[in-house]
Amino acid sequence: HTPPHSLTLTHTHTCTFSVALLQLFRATSQLISAALFESVNTKESLVALLPGSLHSKLKSLIVSVVAANLPTWTQQHRNSQLSLPRLKDFDWRVDLKAASDSVVRMAAPTCIVQMNIQNPAASASEIATVSAHTFEVSKETLDTMLDGLGRIRDQLASVGSQ
Repeated sequence: HTPPHSLTLTHTHTCTFSVALLQLFRATSQLISAALFESVNTKESLVALLPGSLHSKLKSLIVSVVAANLPTWTQQHRNSQLSLPRLKDFDWRVDLKAASDSVVRMAAPTCIVQMNIQNPAASASEIATVSAHTFEVSKETLDTMLDGLGRIRDQLASVGSQ
């Protein structure tokens, strides 16, 4: 038969251990998130993210495990992300409108654009589909699009050169 004060002591130790374990779990989760999403990837920077109250050998062990698994976790994270549709090909031609509901638009040049878009697969077991989208663009709209695309090109060039 166990004395009542031993049960209280055991319960206190269990609660203290549970709190410490929860703190360790949270610190490790934050460490993994920082490594995956904030590009914190040197062992020194990972160790610095762990609470100072952790034993140095435990810190070293946790960082070693995270560092060893980081490439796999990063790849799995990339694979699980939703991706946007991708432009696979496009074609265009200039047409003259011969008929229209407006006299102003008669014989006006327009651009017919066809874009082949690869839609992301819903799961890893499916093959991505490609769909064709055709649309008509007036000269004014085309000028606006080209101006916007030129600004995008310039921004990408300035970011790429930094």
